[in-house]
Amino acid sequence: MRRFFRLTTAAALSLAAASTLAQADVSKFLPGDSLVVVKVSNLKQTSDKIAKFTSKLGINMFVPQLANPLEALKTNLNIKGGINDAGELAFVFKKPAEGATPDQSMFILVPVSDYAAFVGGLENAKTEGEITSITPEGGKETYVASWGDYAVLSPDKAIVEAKPSDLLVLDGKAKENFAGSDAVIYSNLKELESVLAADLAKQKDKAKEQFLAELKDQPNFQPELEPLMSAAFDQGYGAVEAFVRDGKASTISLNFVEAGVTAKLVTEFKDGSYLKTAFSGLKNTDAPLTAGLPAGNYVAFGGMFNSSAGLQKIIDDFAGPILAEVPKDEKYAIVAKAEAVIKEFNAATKRVGFGALTPTGQIGKESLVQFVGFNEGDPVGLAKVSAEIISLQNEIQQLASGAEGLKYKSEVTKAGKTVAGVAFDEVATTFEADPNDPFAAQQLQAVEMMYGPGPLKQYTGISGDKAITFMGVSDETAAALVESAKANATTIASLPQVKVTSSNIAKSRFIEYYIGLDQIVTAGASAAGQMGMPVQFPPLPNDLEPIGITVGADQGALQVDGFVSTRLLQTLISAGMQVMGQMQGGGGGGGGPGGL
Repeated sequence: MRRFFRLTTAAALSLAAASTLAQADVSKFLPGDSLVVVKVSNLKQTSDKIAKFTSKLGINMFVPQLANPLEALKTNLNIKGGINDAGELAFVFKKPAEGATPDQSMFILVPVSDYAAFVGGLENAKTEGEITSITPEGGKETYVASWGDYAVLSPDKAIVEAKPSDLLVLDGKAKENFAGSDAVIYSNLKELESVLAADLAKQKDKAKEQFLAELKDQPNFQPELEPLMSAAFDQGYGAVEAFVRDGKASTISLNFVEAGVTAKLVTEFKDGSYLKTAFSGLKNTDAPLTAGLPAGNYVAFGGMFNSSAGLQKIIDDFAGPILAEVPKDEKYAIVAKAEAVIKEFNAATKRVGFGALTPTGQIGKESLVQFVGFNEGDPVGLAKVSAEIISLQNEIQQLASGAEGLKYKSEVTKAGKTVAGVAFDEVATTFEADPNDPFAAQQLQAVEMMYGPGPLKQYTGISGDKAITFMGVSDETAAALVESAKANATTIASLPQVKVTSSNIAKSRFIEYYIGLDQIVTAGASAAGQMGMPVQFPPLPNDLEPIGITVGADQGALQVDGFVSTRLLQTLISAGMQVMGQMQGGGGGGGGPGGL
């Protein structure tokens, strides 16, 4: 039985890599107490998409089954015929009956065009009446029956004997994603609540006791912080309980498009629940969130739209009970200051843009952390909160410097630098290590490798409706940031490679984030070379599509979208194969996957 389900599930999840809308609707056989459903649309089209995709990447050279996944599935299950290649396949895990094992709660729906041919081709099949049993080699008995245009397979005979009368009701975003995705994993959160809620409540006290005991075993544990840590545990655990309590349905869907692969996670909540009300307070925008960032090669960049009222309520509801337990001792007064600054920042900020540029200099000579960014909103409020952040940062550093290990201090110079006509306050942080403290010396070495020699300098200035920040970048990059921020230039968003990614993720969102995986690899290869590793990573094209991620809220539902391009994967796999060739003494020659 385990072997059978392992093979079938693996095949189903493989086919879930790509598909299109199928002709046979599997939802008509999903019971209302389904907990999790993994559905793959149109098997033949799915198989063809996988074959095409893996061929581009060169993967099917190493896994030949991927050249025709559908035929590989039939071979693994010893299916001779009768499958409807255009139908949908589903793996279902339903709510276990009392005393039932997990195996007795699972079944698979296989689309068939000829049930007799399907059953007749199964190995070791024995038919009595309308039920057929099979016993895979080394496995347990499995039962098979006909449900119209589907064959149902399960280790529980009672499941296959009768079609479900109480069907799963799909609505809202779940219905849309279930029907319109190449492949989807559906979680019935309403039913999962009855399974998980009691266990969560039962385990809470024990988990909390263990959490606090481990904290108390730490050598620097402060006893006065125990109430705070207790509240932090309660809030974190309570967030999980709230998700289980308030959740309605969640779908993870996958689609293969011409340019790459898209994925989407959507979680919906029950009407009137706390989480639906909370997420309803978050607002999306379709405005370019990266507008204002300068041109450059980024390991990561993005932006966030701040609907301050909704976001602040979520923060307050979660953090409030924790902050209430902060000791009233003077040494913890900085916590209240930080809370006030965060609230002011949130109130003054309408949009945030940020980017981490790819380091190109020598390790230990230039900063590996090269950051540019801005907060857009109320200029008066931003000026005030920027000054408060600098002051708060200085206080935190002074407190931390009193501990053992590396010592550091910050010096603030008002209007210490002028860039493109904008005055920037400078925060210069210096690091010192006791020569007799080996641990501190190691810390200093790590800091200098990360930030370069001399003081770490961070700059903040106000221009129009933006508080602009940069650190570790050249004067030319700083000037480009200021000019781009002033003009609210859409330089980055207009790049062809970014357009490919942005066109395949949500247009309406409040967070937009891009990861330059090629830039991360390039920077890592450069660092490896500087550290003496005898590997030459081939140069990559400078116009590869970044990975894209968006987060949005829609009528109280939370949605996360993602995209990765085929071309990016092709290029990185090809480069990786060349590096492997070098390491094996082959010189790294030869063509890569996809003809690269």
